[in-house]
Amino acid sequence: MAMRPETQVDTVLEYIKKIDGFLVMTADPGHYCEVFLSDTLDKIKKVREIDENIPIEVDGCMDPENVKLASGAGANIFATGSYIFKSEDVDKALEELQDAIVS
Repeated sequence: MAMRPETQVDTVLEYIKKIDGFLVMTADPGHYCEVFLSDTLDKIKKVREIDENIPIEVDGCMDPENVKLASGAGANIFATGSYIFKSEDVDKALEELQDAIVS
């Protein structure tokens, strides 16, 4: 299930136990990482509280700082296109992203 930033998490909670994974858009779709929407972190936390095992993916402005925030909130899959594609050193960018994941 994918959730746009403006969707309230309460409107989809009844489906959490019926799906295989959850995608939280952390930036407005279609706008190549204009602004990271930090209020989406509360949505991630709420889903993680309900189901500690469901895969939670985040997509939108996933640089190391935002990966750390999203990971700390409970996300465990990260779509990181813009940070990697804009990087001059892809290997270093991947390492920075990996290091940002909170265990």
